[in-house]
Amino acid sequence: MRNSTERITLVTLFCTARTGHFGMGAFVENLIGELQTSNELNLFRLSMDCDHVDEVRHSFEGGEEWLEIPRPENKLFLTGEDFVVQHVYAQRIVEIAFPFLDGKQRIVLLCNTVVHLEICRLLKDMLSAKLVYVHHNFSWKSYVSTTYENYNAVWVSGNRGYHPLAFQATIYQQEIARLADKVVTVTKQAADFLVNTLSIEAEKVITIYNGVSIDSLKTGLNVLEARSKFHIDHKEKIILFSGRLVKEKGVHYLVQAFHSVLKDLPDARLLIIGNGDYREYLKAASNIWTKITFTGELPRSEVLALYQVANLGVMPSLQEQCSISAIEMRLSNIPMVVSAVEGMDEVFVDDEDALKINYYLDENKMIYLLPEELSQKIILLLTNESLARRLSENGKKKALIDFDSRRMADRYLEMFGSLNW
Repeated sequence: MRNSTERITLVTLFCTARTGHFGMGAFVENLIGELQTSNELNLFRLSMDCDHVDEVRHSFEGGEEWLEIPRPENKLFLTGEDFVVQHVYAQRIVEIAFPFLDGKQRIVLLCNTVVHLEICRLLKDMLSAKLVYVHHNFSWKSYVSTTYENYNAVWVSGNRGYHPLAFQATIYQQEIARLADKVVTVTKQAADFLVNTLSIEAEKVITIYNGVSIDSLKTGLNVLEARSKFHIDHKEKIILFSGRLVKEKGVHYLVQAFHSVLKDLPDARLLIIGNGDYREYLKAASNIWTKITFTGELPRSEVLALYQVANLGVMPSLQEQCSISAIEMRLSNIPMVVSAVEGMDEVFVDDEDALKINYYLDENKMIYLLPEELSQKIILLLTNESLARRLSENGKKKALIDFDSRRMADRYLEMFGSLNW
């Protein structure tokens, strides 16, 4: 730290009902896991919307101070929306947390989601804290799967009728970025959008790629042991997807493509890890059910074991930034097929560390993929061992350099030290 020898208190805002189950949760665990060894920080986890506690719980675990606040009985959870009930709920959380934070010095609030906007406003003012907002994705992309260029044109025109909810979500993200002392993006493309489209000050925006420790992926199982554990035949070629089962992850394209894959490779099996609404995917897989395994959400140890058995990883996303799952697959020596959208296009190089599939725009400028192109890339990688080996080796080498959790943590420490009190 450059400014002082006094420790910084890093308060990580953590929404268990959301952050804990998705990519942001994995990001927090990787970052905090590295920061726990730092003698420059005191770590404090403010965990909200907790379903696993019935009352407020204060504890010290693994070098981190924890304050866990249960989710209300009415199942309300934070959304970041500008509603009275959200303001009241945020105020109540702050009232609970303030006595545990009052008196701590050099507080930095680490926020990973816009749902904590009102809490950040209140705590930043009450504690004279600094705010670091980590921008993992654009909320508007949950409503419209279009390109940055198209949305930029609509935003600049002020055409709120294009999609009112997308516009409102963008306003919330613009507000939290303006409130922050530093904004971290996980891709350069996102940084450009924040600065050039949302008019966020360029000097406070920094890009730090997500990182994963290769040591965290060790299972103690070899490939044969892992296949035996999950009753996977040694002849089967395993195609792996890991992520939420939502439209923007493109799983419906993968299931459609898998029909064609089976015609050429009848020993292939599609393994889908993640939770969501299965109905659409089960309908699309109506005559190939026996060749697709939906695991649901799995314990971390089982996800890592399944990385050992995968012959190929596929990420057919319609939107993606710096995917933790993609980094983990790279570090696990899994060759990959990815869509060439936004962050994926930035962090992968076609025919060097992955095979990319193009995206297209329909008459409304919405992004879509062609299942036949996806199936062709999958078949190519499953039948060309030398290509698969080259891509997986290059992918792992790149991940060890650019997407290592220690490198990520060092960049964050440097950024925390640049804050002025």
